[in-house]
Amino acid sequence: MLERSNMIEHLRATYIMYKWIRFAVCLGIVIAGYLLTWLSGGFPPWAWSFLVQVAPRLPALWQQHGEAMLLPLVGLILLSITLLIAWGGLVTMGIRIISHWWQERRELQHFDQDVQKAQDLTDIMQQDILHTCATIPLPVPTTSLRTSSPHNGRPQASLSHILTPPAPTTNQPPKAPIVAPKITTVLEKKREATPIIPTHRSASPVPTGYAAFNNFNYPVPSHLLIGTGLDTGIKRKGKPNEDSLFAFENARTYDTGTKPVGLFVIADGMGGHDNGQEASQLATRILRETLLPALQDGPEDEIFSELLVEGIHRANLALYQRNRQQQRDMGTTLTAAVIFDTTAYVANVGDSRTYLYRDSQGLSQITRDHSTVAQLVEAGAITRDEVYTHPQRNVIYRSLGRRASEEIDSFTVPLQVGDILLLCSDGLWEMVRNPQIEMIIHASYPYPSQISTMLIQAALNRGGKDNISVVVVYVKAPPHPTAGWG
Repeated sequence: MLERSNMIEHLRATYIMYKWIRFAVCLGIVIAGYLLTWLSGGFPPWAWSFLVQVAPRLPALWQQHGEAMLLPLVGLILLSITLLIAWGGLVTMGIRIISHWWQERRELQHFDQDVQKAQDLTDIMQQDILHTCATIPLPVPTTSLRTSSPHNGRPQASLSHILTPPAPTTNQPPKAPIVAPKITTVLEKKREATPIIPTHRSASPVPTGYAAFNNFNYPVPSHLLIGTGLDTGIKRKGKPNEDSLFAFENARTYDTGTKPVGLFVIADGMGGHDNGQEASQLATRILRETLLPALQDGPEDEIFSELLVEGIHRANLALYQRNRQQQRDMGTTLTAAVIFDTTAYVANVGDSRTYLYRDSQGLSQITRDHSTVAQLVEAGAITRDEVYTHPQRNVIYRSLGRRASEEIDSFTVPLQVGDILLLCSDGLWEMVRNPQIEMIIHASYPYPSQISTMLIQAALNRGGKDNISVVVVYVKAPPHPTAGWG
């Protein structure tokens, strides 16, 4: 029964994915309708008309022919029923095709509207910032204001001398920057109705379910803007959210300037709703406890890639031991990124992903999925588009908690000003494919809160079949004209 259900789902997904199959099905229905009309003597079929004529005369025919009339009568009834089923099937298929076509058009219209709204909101915020620049008297900065026009056509202005105090002169005492560092832990977050874009960082105000704290006694400028999103999805609404995410950003001050530091984690739990939620939260907590001390107070030459992998190994061992002790079967996928100075150290287990968006190059996937369909793509057995519809698309061969030791992939990514890191669970990328993700980021660039809100909404618009979690990190220019990246 399960195999039959999977086969039907696979056929349905194949029909949706390939336009030529949809065309062939429509053509087949038209041909079948023509042949059925020709074979049955037009529409309505002659058998229906003849049955309607014979029905009132049945008593008279019984008196004349007796039992001899039963066989042709039964044959006429069976033929009428067969034609009714055939025509009913054709009409039903036609209605379903028209309904699917109409729904697809509406989804495309909604998607275009969402992207246009994001673009309009981006333009409005850009105009507000430029208007602020024109109305506020500014001291003459040590470096001139430069406006560039990248390939997306939107002007990008360096406003660091507006967002931070001017450099101290010989007649002025030094002033501390006005941005206070924050650590933001995200375990449960309701989707915001409208994006909020504050002046200095894009993370939304801390609601219930956040934990925010400050472990530093001095203010430091921020190099990173963060947007987060977490939603249970439509299909799992009212059930525990099995996704957990964590976002921390700050900057460490050295004699040569400030360097950004950050830790960003997304975990997608498995093993039932309660077990999945516990697994993702436990893995996130252990990774946070392992890495935050090094990010806050560790030496400058800390080997963060090895530390990140070690933290994931600890999380895996903790999950494995809890499964053994409590006779449970919980686990989680995980992707995490540590940012230090101009480098991102990325690691993953499972099919939660980390992407890099660079405005001049577009979107690229950093991590590799540890799934059956990813292996099939590498072997050339299926195409990348078939990943989204394959019956085994949710089968993964690596996750935390299954074995005492698990292999972990790690990557080192050089960063540039203007880059965006996107971490997400499969609840996003299975609903919103890479070209649409890139389109949304491009339309909302460079506002992470807006990007995360738009990505969550896009996944919900396409069905929201799974929990959805998103972390968006934007690497901005140094907040002070004289400060650099190390």
